[in-house]
Amino acid sequence: MRYIYIIGFSLIYAIVLNIVYFKKNHLDTRETRYYSILLIINFLGLLSELLCLIVGNTFPVNTIVPHICTKLFMCYLTGFTVIMSLYIYSLCLVDKEALFNKIKKILAYFLALSVLIIFYLPINTFKGYATGGACNYVYNVGTVIITLSIFSIVFSRKKVNLKKIVPFLLFTIFNILVVVIQRLNPEVTLTTSMETLVLFIMYFTIENPDLKMIAEVNKARNLSEQASNEKSSFLNVVTEDIKDKLNKVDVISGNILKASKSAEVKEQVSLLNKIVLEARDNIRKTIDVSSLDSKYIKNVENKYNVKLLLDSIYLNNKSKVSNGVEFRYTLNEGLPKELYGDSIKIKQILNTILDNSIKYTSKGFIEMRVNSIIKYDVCRLIIVIEDSGKGIDILKHNEIMSNHTDLTKSELESIDDGNLNLKVVKKMLNLIGGTFTIRSEEGMGTSVQVIIDQKIVPDEITSEEKSILKYNENLLKKKKIAIVSTNADSIKVIKSVNRRVKNDLFLFDVTKDLLDELRGGKHYDLVYIDENMDKIDARSFIYKIKVEQIACNVIVISSNKDFNNKKDLLDLGFKMVLFEPIKKDDVSESIKLIDNF
Repeated sequence: MRYIYIIGFSLIYAIVLNIVYFKKNHLDTRETRYYSILLIINFLGLLSELLCLIVGNTFPVNTIVPHICTKLFMCYLTGFTVIMSLYIYSLCLVDKEALFNKIKKILAYFLALSVLIIFYLPINTFKGYATGGACNYVYNVGTVIITLSIFSIVFSRKKVNLKKIVPFLLFTIFNILVVVIQRLNPEVTLTTSMETLVLFIMYFTIENPDLKMIAEVNKARNLSEQASNEKSSFLNVVTEDIKDKLNKVDVISGNILKASKSAEVKEQVSLLNKIVLEARDNIRKTIDVSSLDSKYIKNVENKYNVKLLLDSIYLNNKSKVSNGVEFRYTLNEGLPKELYGDSIKIKQILNTILDNSIKYTSKGFIEMRVNSIIKYDVCRLIIVIEDSGKGIDILKHNEIMSNHTDLTKSELESIDDGNLNLKVVKKMLNLIGGTFTIRSEEGMGTSVQVIIDQKIVPDEITSEEKSILKYNENLLKKKKIAIVSTNADSIKVIKSVNRRVKNDLFLFDVTKDLLDELRGGKHYDLVYIDENMDKIDARSFIYKIKVEQIACNVIVISSNKDFNNKKDLLDLGFKMVLFEPIKKDDVSESIKLIDNF
C-alpha cells in the first residue's frame, strides 16, 4: 500500500490532462482519435490499478475477487498496448489506408481473443502484485506488439515525423525499466503511471492546429468563394443585359419588316436576325454560367494536364503550317493544372480542326485561342481556332451543323484510325458533353469554337489539410437562416427544425434591418418572411432585392390560403409559400430545397 501515492499523483495528472485536452476543440484525425482513446482508457486503467491495490491488500490472497480485478487490469494493459501500436501504424501507413484497416481489424480480433485467454489462464495474487500464466501472457504479448511496431517505424522511417515517434520510443524504454524494477521488487507497480507520463509527453507532439488559424483559413476561403460568386453574378448580369438588348433588336427588326415591303430591307433584316441568333447561341454556350455545374458533367476518372495537352497540340501542328502563314497561339493564365476528361478525344477533335485550317489556309494566319471560365469545381474550356483560309460554303456548313445522328460504325472506325472530319468532330463533342459552332464565309476564313465543361482535379493536400477541409466542410454544411417575423409560433417552429439540423439562425423583427445587412454584402442561404410585415412587407422586400440584384432565396409565410394569392406570391419570385400555422414538415421540406435553389 505504500506505493498508492504514485497512483494518486498519476490520477491527478490524468484528470488534468483529460480536462485540458477535451475542453479544447481539436480536429478529428486518426492521431487525435487514438490519443483520445488512450487518454480515456489510461484514466480507467489508473482506477483499475488503484482498485487492484486496495482489493489485494484487503481480501485474502488467491481469492476470486483479487483474481477478477487483476485480470481486468491485465486486459487494460493489453488494450493500451494495442491502441498505442495502432497509433504508430496510423503514422507509418498514412498513405496505405487499405493495409491500415486490415491491421486494425486483425488487432481488434486479437484483443478480443486476448481477453478470453487472460480470463482462462491461471493467476496467483498476493498483496500488491500477481504472478502466473495470465501475467506471463500479457508480458509476452506486449513485447511482440511493441517489437512489430518498432519494425513498422524502421520500414517507414523516411516518411514518419520523428517527433511523433518519441513518445512511443519512451513508452518502449519505460516498459523495459518497469519490467526490471518489478523483477527486483514485485510490489512496485509503475506501468500505468508510466503510461500517464508518456501521454503527457505525447500531448505536445499531437498535430492540433489552432482553431483561430482554421477560422482564418475559413475566412480566406469564404472571401475566395465570394469573389467567385461575384464573378458569376457579374457574368449573369452581363448575360441578362445582352439578352435583353437582343430581344429589343428582335422587336425593332419585326417593326421594320412590318413597315417596309422592300425586298432589300427584308434581306437585311433576315441577315440581322441570323446575327442575333448566332449571338444568342454564343452567349448560351460561353458566358451563361447558370448551367456550369459539376452535376451536369459526365463522370470521367481520367486526369490530364490541360496546358501540357494544348502545348503539345500546338507544337505538333506548327511544323505543318505553310511558310506564308502565321500560326498564333494564346493561352490564358487562369487555367487549372489538371482536369478530369477524355484527353485523347479532345486531342483528336482539336487536331482535326487544325488540320482543316492548315489544309485550306495558304496565306494569312491560323490562331488557336484558349480561355476558361471557372465556377467552383468546374472549368469551361473555350477553344477558338480561327483562320484566314478559303472558308466553308453555306451548304457544307449546314450539313455539318444539322447532323444530329449518333456515330455510325464506319465513323467509329475512322476515330480509331485517326481519320476524322468536322461532322465526326461534332458527334464526338456531343458524346463527351461539349458544343461546337462554326462561323465562316467563302473566301473570308473560318472560326470554329469548341466548348467543353470539365471537372477540376483538386490539388494534392496533406493529411492535416484534409482534416482542416473536413472541419471546414462541417462548418459550411451549416446554413445561415434569417427569420423576419413577429409571430412567436412561426418563429418557434422554424427554430425547432433548424436547430435539429444545426443551422445558424438570425432573427429580425424589422425588415429594414435584414435589407441593410444584405446591402452590406452579408449572405443568407434562406430567408423566411411574414407576408404582412410592418413598413416593408414581403412583396416590397422581394421587389427591392430583385431591383438591387441581391441573390437571396426567400420563403414567404402567409395567413391567406387563397390559391390565387399563392400563385401571385410565387410569380413574384418567392421560392415557397408556407401557410399559418406553419408545420414542422413544411419547414423541413423548405430546408431540403436550399441545395436545389
